[in-house]
This record gives sequence, C-alpha cells and structure tokens, in this order.
Amino acid sequence: MKTFAFICIVWALVLFVVAPVLGAIYPLANFTANETSVCIYDVVQFEDTTDYAGTASAWWWLFGDSQDSHLQNPTHYYDTPGTYDVQLWAEDEWGEDWENKTAYITVRDCYTADFTANSTCSIGKPKVVNFTSTCVGVALGKSGWTITPFPGWSYWNGTHWVVDNDGTFTTDLSDTLNPQINFTEYGSYTVTQACNFGATIGTESTTKTDYIKVGVNGTYCSGGCSAGGMVPTDWLSVVVALAFVPIWGLILFASGKR
Repeated sequence: MKTFAFICIVWALVLFVVAPVLGAIYPLANFTANETSVCIYDVVQFEDTTDYAGTASAWWWLFGDSQDSHLQNPTHYYDTPGTYDVQLWAEDEWGEDWENKTAYITVRDCYTADFTANSTCSIGKPKVVNFTSTCVGVALGKSGWTITPFPGWSYWNGTHWVVDNDGTFTTDLSDTLNPQINFTEYGSYTVTQACNFGATIGTESTTKTDYIKVGVNGTYCSGGCSAGGMVPTDWLSVVVALAFVPIWGLILFASGKR
C-alpha cells in the first residue's frame, strides 16, 4: 500500500511540477498573419508569436509555395490562386519547435477582365453600342480595346467620333472606361478588352468572338435583334408585291368587279 502511495506521489510530482518546468525551458512555436484570405500579389505580414524559454536565435518559414524565409517576421505574397499551408521552425538556446497551420492562407484571383454591351445584334446600320467594362480589381492604367474586322466602326472620345487605322484604341481610366462604338458597316465583329492592373500584376484580357452582329435577317442576324439607324429595304419582297398588282387588276376586271 505504501508503495502504491509513493508511486502516486511521484506521478503527481512529474505531472504537475516537473513537466511544466521542463516544458517551460523549450520554445513553443506559434505565429499569426495579418490577413488569411487575400488576392494574388497582396502582401501578407507574418508575425512570430513563439513562446521562447530563452532568446530567439533562428527561424525558418515555409509558405507552401516553394518559397521560404529566415526572418523573424517576414512578409510574403502569392502569385497563384489556391490554399496554402504555412510552417514555422523556431529556435532558442534551450531547443527548437515546429508549428504547422494547414490551409492557413487562401489566395484568390481578384483581377479579371470582362465587359458587356447594351446590344449585340442589330438589323440595319449604323448601330451605336454602349460597352461597359466589368474589370474586377483596381485597374491602375489604361483599358485597351480591339474590334475586328476594321473598318466599319468608330468610337466616341467624349467630343467627336474617332477612327483608328489599326483597329485598336485605348481608353484612359481618368477619361472613359466604357466606350461608345458606332458600327457603320454590316459584319460580325470580335471584341477584345485588355485591362491594365499595373506593373506587378500586368494586363488581363478577354475576347468575345463574333460578339457584335450588324446586318439583315439571314445574313449576320437572326430574329430578335434591335433595329439600327437605317433598316435596309427588302427589294425582293417589294418586287414580288408590285408584280401582283397588275395580276389582281386583271382578275378583278375579268370578274366584272371594277
């Protein structure tokens, strides 16, 4: 009985006295980040919050994208969307410790180029179309537009209609990001917009093939299109209708109805 009591006392001492003392003389690695859900190229500030027993002397960070750092409180950015594990190895004169946080940083692609138009199909010409840029993110430069084929259109620069001989034009964000285009010729037009998000991110673009159609039914357009400035005359229908006028006259004359 005395032996059992002695064992219990020893275990109590180990559990409540010795173990905490021993634990206190080793670092307990830990860290935080100022943001855990970010856009690509956003800078994340990591902070070492390790409980050191002595004086911190070494660090090794693994950011989950094949990049690392040996600074105590590093900054880091991610250039690819995804979810990343982050690890910290910390050391002082009493020992070392690892901390691993799974799926700690989520990175999104916040910079995409896109656009819409108030009308994409027109029966008749000319047809004025208002484009709206829906570039996602903070665009920092200019928005470049390309419309093919060329010629057959011009854009409104705020004071007058402009035709660019190479089929491309640029809208300054301080001026207008949403151009107004006047399509003056029949055709099926492909539209590309490239949004400039600055030197770090670069340019993102999107292309919509045969996006704008200007023409007549059965040519470039089908039913359900809006009318352009001048609806072309269907001369075949006119000729056929006029041809029936004398025929109906002869029928009425023969029947005695005048």
